[in-house]
Amino acid sequence: RTPEINWLRANPHRLHLGRIGFRLTRADGSAATPSDLTEIRQTLDLWNAVIVSHFRFEGEPVDVETVSHPAMDGVGVSIKSPLVGTGRVAIEFRFPYGTGQTTAADWTKPEAHQTVRAQPYPDEARFARAIDADSYHAAVRWGAGGAMTDAGAHTYVLSAAAGSETLAFTSVFTPKPAGGRSPAFDDTVSAARAHWN
Repeated sequence: RTPEINWLRANPHRLHLGRIGFRLTRADGSAATPSDLTEIRQTLDLWNAVIVSHFRFEGEPVDVETVSHPAMDGVGVSIKSPLVGTGRVAIEFRFPYGTGQTTAADWTKPEAHQTVRAQPYPDEARFARAIDADSYHAAVRWGAGGAMTDAGAHTYVLSAAAGSETLAFTSVFTPKPAGGRSPAFDDTVSAARAHWN
């Protein structure tokens, strides 16, 4: 790459908006590794715009539906598993510092950026993000019984209620604070289906 291309990629920093991923915990309390997952399969229902994923974790099934909202920068996810209500299957939201590197994420500088979490509703958290001169917002809305907890610098965990077998949420990213409620998972599915049908 030329110096000009390198400058354009790095200035301003490319922004990695955040990572949404599983937090899987083995029965012994240790973190899962990819080799702990078996029977992995994934299909795309293009007509209804839903990605359906399945795997087993320590023998227990985990079924996931993922859908992108057609009118917002958002994604809806529903997880069904006996492990959801035990806390062994949860969702982790992490926010990094930006970088000009290909990954666009630098996880080693927690002091270089800011995440402020607010919870205007019992089932919705909002995040105000500031990175150098840039800012953006994220929101997560979850189903009944869920709870979000702080899990370290710029890290938050969404868990289901004890005994539940389903954890559903929608996460939306916006340049300015959201004006109203974020869409629920079912609303996101309906919007995607109507759009793609």
